[in-house]
Amino acid sequence: MHTPVYRPHDNEFCGTIAPLADGWGAYTIFGALVHTAPDAARAQAFLVARGLALLNCHWQFYDAGTATWSNCLIQEASPQQVTIVLGYFAHPHAPTRVVDAAAYARGDRLVYEA
Repeated sequence: MHTPVYRPHDNEFCGTIAPLADGWGAYTIFGALVHTAPDAARAQAFLVARGLALLNCHWQFYDAGTATWSNCLIQEASPQQVTIVLGYFAHPHAPTRVVDAAAYARGDRLVYEA
């Protein structure tokens, strides 16, 4: 079961944490695993410190329909869906894509480019 994590000073939702077989996982607000930690407190601290900032980083998008990976940036994120800009730079004519639960069910994935 995932436990929501909020920043203490403004109550902003940062993501969730959940137990893993060998520790705890820290997940973005849209459910992508971005960090593992030995305990819940460290997973929570990671999300409070970096969870929202990771949304401004480069990510990799896997399109299961074409079996290809693409660089992308997150344009908008919520627990229900993520709108991404395909490519390494966001510009007015860059193609976008919505990744939601149906896309994940098809096998599409977003992976943080560490």
